[in-house]
Order: sequence, then C-alpha cells, then structure tokens
Amino acid sequence: MLAQLVSMTNVRAEWLLCGVGPMMASDAPEGLETLSLPRTLGSAFSRLDTNLLAALPVALVVAPNSHDPGSITPANTAAARIIARARSADKPVWVCVGKEALYSGARPVVSSMLEKKYVTGISLTAAAAELEVPVSPVVDTSHIAKLGAQAGFGFGEALCRWGKAADDSLISVAQRMNAPVTIHPEFGEVSAHFKAGLRGAEAGAVLGAVAHVDLLIFAENIRRFSGSPGGVFIALGDGYRFANLFRQALRVAEQIEPEPYRDFAFVLVDHVTDLTAEHLIGCNGGQFHFMKGDIASEADGLAKACDAVFDGDI
Repeated sequence: MLAQLVSMTNVRAEWLLCGVGPMMASDAPEGLETLSLPRTLGSAFSRLDTNLLAALPVALVVAPNSHDPGSITPANTAAARIIARARSADKPVWVCVGKEALYSGARPVVSSMLEKKYVTGISLTAAAAELEVPVSPVVDTSHIAKLGAQAGFGFGEALCRWGKAADDSLISVAQRMNAPVTIHPEFGEVSAHFKAGLRGAEAGAVLGAVAHVDLLIFAENIRRFSGSPGGVFIALGDGYRFANLFRQALRVAEQIEPEPYRDFAFVLVDHVTDLTAEHLIGCNGGQFHFMKGDIASEADGLAKACDAVFDGDI
C-alpha cells in the first residue's frame, strides 16, 4: 500500500518512511538535476499507448529447497583450500547465483556457506531474485525498486527492506549475516519487464538506478580482491554472464587502484563446460577452477570440502 502511494503521488519515500528530507518530490532543492519522464510510453501498439493491457496472471514459482548430496572431489578440495586461504587474509569470497542454480536446489548450500562465513557476499540475477522474493498481487518488485531508487539504495537492499522473502531465502540469510546482496538484472529477464503500466517510463529508470548502485557495491568488493592472497569468486551457473560481470568490475578496480590483481580465483560450478568464461578469466591472469556436474551437488561437495579444510581434517 505504501509503495503504491509513493508510486501514484509526489510523496517522497524517504520522507514517508523515515521522516527525512522534503515531503514532496517537487520540493527538492533548486539546482538538483532530475530526470523528466513521460507519463505514458509511446508505442506502435495502441494497447501499450493507453496502458490498457490486461493484467497477466501471476505464476508463483518456488525453487526446490533440497538437492542430491555431493561428495568431496579433488577439485572441491583444491577450491576449498583457496577459499580458506582468502578468508584467513580477510579477503572477499563472493558467490553469484543464477536461476538454474536455485532450480537445482542450491539454496540451502549457499545459505550454509553464508552462515559459516565461507562466503562474504552474494549476487543474484533478477530471475533468481524473483524466486527468492516471489512476485504476487501484494508484492511488486517494480514498486520495491522505485522505493529503493528514491532512497538511493541498491536493488538488493531494497528487496531486503521491502520484499516479502522467506526466512530461509538467500536474501534473508544474507541480511541476518550482514552480508551484502547485489542484484544484476537484464531487461527481458523476467516477465514483469513486458507488462505495460501507469508511469511505465519510470520502470526502466528506477531499475537502472537500483542496478547501478548494486554495480558500485559489487565493484567495491571486487576492488578488495587485490594482493596476495586474492579474493575468490564463485559462479553457480551462468558462467559467461558472471565472468563478464567480474571482468568489467576488475577493470574498473585496476584503473582506480593499480594494485596487483593476479592472485584471485574464479570457481565455476556448472553442468556444461564454458570455455568463454575460462578465456575471460585467463586473460585477466586469475586462476580458473571448473567443477562439472549438477550445480547443487557440486556446490554441496565444495561446502563439505570447506568444512573439512577449515576444521583441519584435510
């Protein structure tokens, strides 16, 4: 209700929820540059012009919360030792989770690694985030993104604050562990991007705003990968997408702080070989570790290997 009140009026979310700043968006200080957007998007399709597109039924999809147990392999052990070395030096261990990883049942594995502090931060695709904060007639991620944009938050923090995530969701677990959560959407990734609505031009603007903040948060954590030992990046599926995201952030980090970024590790867990991802990481001088198999089972094997390494059993 509050989200729709902010969306349909000029009341600022920060004032409404926190009592900070001017009450109305039109009361902003002079000289503050704002983006002026049309209320209605233009289109060759009249249904979109008039915003009369019928509401589509919401399909509530829940990812499984179980997986086949994995066994410790030499590849798991090698990666676990790199993770232990990074954590002993207080370096980030960042995990990226795609929709396919959640469908395979990887949620409890990643949650466990967050709770044991093997992992220090998490990134999700928009499709994965939609599984963690399911869209419903009550919960609209577009409204959540707008609240986040008006408050200057990233998409991850906005979902933590205003989303209806289950207690065992990755977003809720990361919030309890005070671990950063970033969401990295692509247009057309979720069905909500194809729906017309009032003030539709704002949908792209607010999504871009919250995604940009998350990119800055992500880049700052990648900056901490420098030195020896370096940080560890774990991609559960979506190898090329996450490798490219990491590479772009690494390039920015190198420009800002020209320190050695050659001792980091990129761990890809997937059921298909991704030579492009390996090439992207190899060109930047990092170690590339590949675990081929069911994503959740291989991730479980990695978590068990971390238990053994951190406990000194192997």
